Amino acid sequence: QKWSAGVYISSSNRVEVKNLTVRNIYVQRSASDMAGEFTNGIYFSGNIAGIKIHNNTISAARIGVRGSFVTATWTGNIDIYNNTISDTCWNINLGAGGDITGTTVGASVNIYGNDLSDWSNWNKDINFYHTDGIILFRGTDGNGPLFSVSIYNNYIHGALGNPAGTGFVFCSTQTACTIFNNLLVMETPSGTAIYFHG
Repeated sequence: QKWSAGVYISSSNRVEVKNLTVRNIYVQRSASDMAGEFTNGIYFSGNIAGIKIHNNTISAARIGVRGSFVTATWTGNIDIYNNTISDTCWNINLGAGGDITGTTVGASVNIYGNDLSDWSNWNKDINFYHTDGIILFRGTDGNGPLFSVSIYNNYIHGALGNPAGTGFVFCSTQTACTIFNNLLVMETPSGTAIYFHG
């Protein structure tokens, strides 16, 4: 019930995280359980110059792969690919909440070849644990740096759940998303396959 991450990368250059199993950082007991809010499978933040996160299996944390750019600079390539992520609220989340003064995102961000599913344990309400496969945003006020993301060849499947299902891919507050060649299979009506906001 504390801030937790299986792997934490802070202000680092040319880091590769691969072939790991990261699980049970927080086992969500029910949709009403809110104690796992600050838990992550793999988390990177600060000044990042090139990172690869691939061929990992991640389950049971609020966020599977999280990248946060608060007062930071991202450069080089940020590649998140060939991971299997399940039992999370957000499978992959890149963005920043709060103050984004001094933030620059010049990186080429690519999210591809991932298998994303299973949000059922985290589906509480739209204001707390709204569920998403890939969620991208520029800060709570939407005034962060515009950053571009390519999302392709991912398999996103299952039910996001009700009432809090948002999107298999959620591009919020003017994030520039290029989305192609993904297989999106929604088992029951729950949320939106691709959701643009702001």
